[in-house]
Amino acid sequence: MIKSLSGGILKVSIPAPAAAYPNTALDLYLADTAALAKNNFYPAAMIHPGAFLGTYTDNGPLDTDPAANELSIDVSAFGITDSTVLTAAASYSSVAGNFNAINAVTTPMASPFSANPVLSIKVDAVAFTTELSWLGAPNLFDLQINNNVEDSGNWSPLPAGSVAHTGGRNIVTTGFENFDGATFYRLISK
Repeated sequence: MIKSLSGGILKVSIPAPAAAYPNTALDLYLADTAALAKNNFYPAAMIHPGAFLGTYTDNGPLDTDPAANELSIDVSAFGITDSTVLTAAASYSSVAGNFNAINAVTTPMASPFSANPVLSIKVDAVAFTTELSWLGAPNLFDLQINNNVEDSGNWSPLPAGSVAHTGGRNIVTTGFENFDGATFYRLISK
């Protein structure tokens, strides 16, 4: 799971390898934004790799995090911005340096990650609900609500447990009485 991007350093957590496949490599990609934009399998996101950015080894020369199954990778040379969407896949091999179909297994693509994800809002005037969603791994952002955007101290978190995560998409459905007044939402990084 891609956890954060700050100062050009990407933090990634990968599942621990099994004894039969002790060698690990992480392949990092720009996410295919055309696939992400499709809603064919909504609410699940279509997560496909786009441009390949590199392969990184846990505790290898390009990983500055000494903890097992945690990587810190300098991605500043790629020109990644807060709105860039990334994804990754981890491969595990029974033979060091040999990640082919005979000796290795690969995880599905990770949930898409952006340091500044887009918050999508759908209003159902018949059911009196608002659906808010954003792409990314679970528990990276808090959704907040405010009825007066000019009052910066009035932002309140939505109740814990109100966010569902399905196939790379976080979803909150809230009800409303009517369309009187304004309601504002924002995502805050945890």
